[in-house]
This record gives sequence, C-alpha cells and structure tokens, in this order.
Amino acid sequence: MSIDEFISGFGEQEEHEEKKIDVIRNPRVEEICRTFEYFLKEEHVKRENGIFGRESVFNQMNSDSIVINSVKKLAPLKLTSQEIRKFSLCWIDYNLRKQGFYRTGLFLDCLIRLSEDSSFEIFTEHLKKEDQDMINSLGYKNHKNIIIRGDVGACLGLEIQEGCINVFGNTGDHTGQNMHGGIILIEGNTEYNLGCQMYNGSIIVKGNTGDDVGKDMIGGKIEVYGDIGSISKGFKGGEIYHKGVRIR
Repeated sequence: MSIDEFISGFGEQEEHEEKKIDVIRNPRVEEICRTFEYFLKEEHVKRENGIFGRESVFNQMNSDSIVINSVKKLAPLKLTSQEIRKFSLCWIDYNLRKQGFYRTGLFLDCLIRLSEDSSFEIFTEHLKKEDQDMINSLGYKNHKNIIIRGDVGACLGLEIQEGCINVFGNTGDHTGQNMHGGIILIEGNTEYNLGCQMYNGSIIVKGNTGDDVGKDMIGGKIEVYGDIGSISKGFKGGEIYHKGVRIR
C-alpha cells in the first residue's frame, strides 16, 4: 500500500474540533482511562523499585507483555479506532512527564492490536512538548495503518512489520529501529539514529534528521528531503536518498 492510498482511506479530513479538548468520555473510553490509570500506578511502583526507566524503551521491549496483561480485560469490548482516538485526546489529563511514564506508546499499541479496525488516527498536538516526548515506541511491531497528528518521542515504528505510520509532526531518536517492512512518513523532523538496524521497508522524512542515519542498516530505503546530520559510519546496506539523489 502506498502512502497516498493509506491517507485516502480516511476520506476527507474534517476540521479537528478535538483541539478544544472537549472530549465526551463515554463508558467505554472511561474504561480505557481507568485501565491506563491503573497501569500508571503499577509503573510508578516499579520505577520506585528501580525496575523501569527510559532504558526499558531500548533494552526491555519484551516487557511489553506487562502492558498486554494490563489491557487484556479490555479485549471483550472490541475497541474501535474512534474510541482509541478519543483516548489519545485524554492524555492531556495525565501529565505524562510528571508521571515519568515512558511507555505510553506501548500501551496505545496494545489497544490498537486489540481492535479489529485497521486504520487509526492519534492526536498528540494538544500536549506539551515534555509530554509528547514520553510517547515512545508507538507503532511497535505494527501491522496496521496509523496517522499521528503531533510530535512523538523515541523509537517510533520499532520493529514495524507492515502497514503505514504517517506523522504530521516530529519524531524522536531511533525512529524505524529494527524495521522489517511497511512505510514510515514523517512530515517534520527526526532525531539521531534514524533507521538504525533497519532490514526492510521505507522511511520518508520531509524535514531534517539528526546524526548517524542508517547505523547498522542492512536493507530498506530512507529518503530525506531536509538536511541530514550525518550518515553513520556503521551503514552496511540498503538505500539512502537525499533530496531525490541516492547517496548510499
């Protein structure tokens, strides 16, 4: 599926009244929020005991089973993409930076996996920058189509398998790490280690990148239309294009 086909699947995009953060929390969305609040409390206990920190985003991805177990009880609800969309608008209530919860993206990924829908629209543009940075690992092992309106943190599309992730904003470091397929389209900028350990798939960045693009990359394709910080000396294979010209 091309990016154009992906976006057209959403039909005409309406004006986003949700920017006013006037979200009606129906009982199903309330249930998601209660589960998230419970998980925040559990994460706080683990963090106080030194179990979790930012390093878990990179080195303890198997711990996503903890997130899955937290949201299992939501499975019978068969959540819709619209309900998950509304939940993303509720993040403003949680002060994610103060909570120190780096794995918000993983929690959302589990909701997306539970849903029978294939296309999703997530909002982060209403959040403070410090809270956007806490939304890490969104699109982990993704198989679906996701539009993100706003900035996100590190590891977007980590180990993505297929589908499309289109970000109308900026992303943090390690975007597309261990990517195996699919498409990541970033309308803004991204940080260092773009496409690290990338095996296949396509990443398109319309803005600028940080340093070490393509570190340990062995396949796939990266296209950058802004400025590139640097190409990694660890680049091993695949294709990197800058403003339409292949440079690796």
